[in-house]
Amino acid sequence: MTLSAWLDARDGEAVARAWRGLTARRVEVGGPRWTNTAAGTARFAAAFLGWPLERFAWFTAPDDALPPPTFDSHRVVTRSFVEHAVDCSQECYEDWQIREVVDGVRGFQHIKIGFAVQGEGRDGDWGGSGTIVRVFDRSTSTAASINLHANTVWTIGRVDLTALDVFSYYTTFTLPWPRFTLDAVRGLIAQLATEVDAHFDVSATWPGALTETRTAEDVVIRTWRYESGPYALEIIDYGTWLWVTVHGLPWGFVMKSRIDNADTGVEGNLQLALPLEVGETVVARLALIPGITGMW
Repeated sequence: MTLSAWLDARDGEAVARAWRGLTARRVEVGGPRWTNTAAGTARFAAAFLGWPLERFAWFTAPDDALPPPTFDSHRVVTRSFVEHAVDCSQECYEDWQIREVVDGVRGFQHIKIGFAVQGEGRDGDWGGSGTIVRVFDRSTSTAASINLHANTVWTIGRVDLTALDVFSYYTTFTLPWPRFTLDAVRGLIAQLATEVDAHFDVSATWPGALTETRTAEDVVIRTWRYESGPYALEIIDYGTWLWVTVHGLPWGFVMKSRIDNADTGVEGNLQLALPLEVGETVVARLALIPGITGMW
């Protein structure tokens, strides 16, 4: 089987047959609780193909904002398979979309696939889904197949995965504060953001402004923004909890946090999408906050 047979297959049996004929190597990326991201995959695709990153920015868009598919199938099949990310070997209903962009012999396929099996008895219905990005060069028979939000990449031929290095992470924690204050939360996030960009080292002193006030279900919601040039901390105050977003990081990098007043203290979570080494430094810095517990 050839690379083209795999890329051109449009049903699970054909994909599985072509896949068995390829010499694909499974590569584990990220780390424990660090999974690959759409932004990291976009950066990798841009580096592999030598195309501007802007051509791949839609990888991070929600489903309803994706470009029209170049292949769109909704059908009953006896096999649903894409590189082990989705693998069902019995009759199922399958939704399969491909968004393919090709320039000569090089390009990528953005695949969204899902299947559902009608079950019986205690197990009931079940299914699965995945988003897979294939990046390829037919002239050199090289390619990568990336299962988004996972730790697995399959490579065919010699492929440099360095540019894939934006991984997501999530943790919860409890702070030994009786209640949160805006200043305390600003100080906490400033410490973490500084590990990503030194501009945030003094972000706890940046001037702030109330940029929006609105009411929803009798709750007054206030949005505060503390900024310096393109860098900013945005805090949305819902009364009993806060939503914090760090702005000004490189494209695809994410640092967000939710902070709640709770009976046990102040509880929070941290959501990251960062290069692995940088992200691990941020998590290590969080663990050093005096009195912090409950990190998971």
